[in-house]
Amino acid sequence: GASIGVSFDQMPPAQRRFRLAPMSRVFWVITLLVIGLLPLFVILSLSGAPLWTGAAIVAATCVGTWFCMRPTGFVVAHDSIEIVWPLRRWQIQKSALSSVRLVESPELKSILGLALRVGVGGLWGTFGLLWTSKRGWVSCYVSRVDDLVWIERRGARPLLLSPENPREVVRLLWPSAE
Repeated sequence: GASIGVSFDQMPPAQRRFRLAPMSRVFWVITLLVIGLLPLFVILSLSGAPLWTGAAIVAATCVGTWFCMRPTGFVVAHDSIEIVWPLRRWQIQKSALSSVRLVESPELKSILGLALRVGVGGLWGTFGLLWTSKRGWVSCYVSRVDDLVWIERRGARPLLLSPENPREVVRLLWPSAE
């Protein structure tokens, strides 16, 4: 795989890069509310309220989510898909995939059933694991609530992703899905 610190613009031409999709409105609202707490806590703390700990927790949550949980994008190569974060990468071989398809929001409930999030939920999207009543554990890295890519893997938990241009990602990963 590529090393840490390689920008998307330096990727070999045999690879296609896709940024994380723009956020859905619900994630924009939650993100603005959470980030808005930081200056509020600081202002109130400067006014004498003991909220420095709250400000530190909000700041640490935002920084940790941005660098460790929220992927910046996805790289599709001839033999793999790679999820790219600012501080890490996860490469999955295409040979480990059993199916790839586009999933819209209304269909998600029938696939997942009841879903409980473990990880980040709302701040820039939903990132981490979902426990679902129908599928068990699902790895989830989404910034939208529609146009999602559902990836089934042999012997591993499924993936739910939200790359820009999800139809192209599906086509590149699973040509028979067209």
